[in-house]
Amino acid sequence: MGRFGRRQRFHEPGSHSDANRGDPAGKKRRIAGVGASQGVRITRVYYGWYLVGVGFLSLFVGSGGSTTFTVLLPEMVRDLGWPYTTVIGASSIGVVLGALIGPWVGRIIDRRGARLVLCVSVTVAALSTAATGLTTEPWHLFLSYGIISGATRAVLMNVAPGAIIANWFQRRRAPAYGAAAMGPPAASILLPTLVALGTQAFSWRGAWFAVAIGTIVIGLPPMAILVRRRPEDMGLRPDGDPPEASVKGPLVSPAGAGPAAGAPDVGQPVAPMPGPADWTLREAVHSPGFWGVVGFMALIGVMPNTVYLFLVSSLRSQGLSETGAAAALSVMGLTQVVARVGVWTPLVARLGVQTAVRAWAVMLLLAALFLALARGEAEGYLAAGFLGLGMGANLVLQLIVWPEYFGRTAVGAITGAANVVSGLAGAAGPLLAAALVDITGVYTWSYLFMAFAVFLGLILQVVVGKPRKPEPASLIATA
Repeated sequence: MGRFGRRQRFHEPGSHSDANRGDPAGKKRRIAGVGASQGVRITRVYYGWYLVGVGFLSLFVGSGGSTTFTVLLPEMVRDLGWPYTTVIGASSIGVVLGALIGPWVGRIIDRRGARLVLCVSVTVAALSTAATGLTTEPWHLFLSYGIISGATRAVLMNVAPGAIIANWFQRRRAPAYGAAAMGPPAASILLPTLVALGTQAFSWRGAWFAVAIGTIVIGLPPMAILVRRRPEDMGLRPDGDPPEASVKGPLVSPAGAGPAAGAPDVGQPVAPMPGPADWTLREAVHSPGFWGVVGFMALIGVMPNTVYLFLVSSLRSQGLSETGAAAALSVMGLTQVVARVGVWTPLVARLGVQTAVRAWAVMLLLAALFLALARGEAEGYLAAGFLGLGMGANLVLQLIVWPEYFGRTAVGAITGAANVVSGLAGAAGPLLAAALVDITGVYTWSYLFMAFAVFLGLILQVVVGKPRKPEPASLIATA
């Protein structure tokens, strides 16, 4: 069934495959609800791919608020009469708060799974999105979009989907993360024009209410029904690999077929198997290499985190209409999808994370310079498309780098700890860019600032590379 499923073979209780193959009758029966078989072959989709779908929805609804904020930013600034720094400040507050709660949320997900965390987060996100549409004072925006919605975005867009997929995939992480990471570009394609049209029909406040309804309807049901903690909790292994023969217990087919001797129960927990490269949180936070990775990911991430907020506003300053600027954002989302499928996911799988991060940084650096120099409508569309090519790597690399470098055992806690620094950088970047816009009245210096941050991150990545796991103290003592 290709990458998305695997063929499993179930045998009669107490019999072995050689005996079954020697059965003179040579009969095979299909499992149809109940009954045993002498050699039934069935095809099942590995359950982890359902979790990839949940990750896609989590990233879609999590980025929906950010996309809406980007489209509505000019209208909110004009209607409320506030400077850009004030409005962008609400987004920065959310990024900081999300960074601070990241380690705590990551520990909960590592220990208890992500279902309850996701369900609470998407519900609160919908309520805070609706509350943003009621904003009349700066503190209203800081509370609704900044503090409350910001905390949920950290869960929906980073810690939860990253930990879920890391636990269910190892060899196939690149395509799994690549598929889930389609959520934000899908939101960029679908939402900008709809939000712009909704704003023209009902005002920007009505657009926030509509997005809130969509968030709860799209996100909550699959998160509540499908999410499971780890494949081992269901008697499975990462990537859908067969359980080891050394694990004791009968193998039972989902339809009630008989077990095979010496194989574990399908649907029954089996012991997790941490890999040799799995780090603990303590090992990570005491490693200079970990903080080097955190540093270059935070610096490179300044560009995508900041440019997304300003893209519509900067394009409108170049003469694009409201719907035209929203359409350019959709162009960026479309090229992001194409690049993610056709370029970045295969690149990560074939050349590895380290090479892909360097290519990502180079693309973002060029995109920032292109946006700084773009003038007029045609160049604005071209710059948005080129930006989409670079941003196609964003979530794939921002999510996969942690389990690839540090393993899956404590990936939630490690990702949360890394988000403290990346969150602070993600908050400072938009504020500095907004201040440059307020001071100069143009966006050129903001894009040059983003380019400089990406350049520093690229240099740091080349210096740091991939960190090496510390050797256990017992091995060091006997060396």
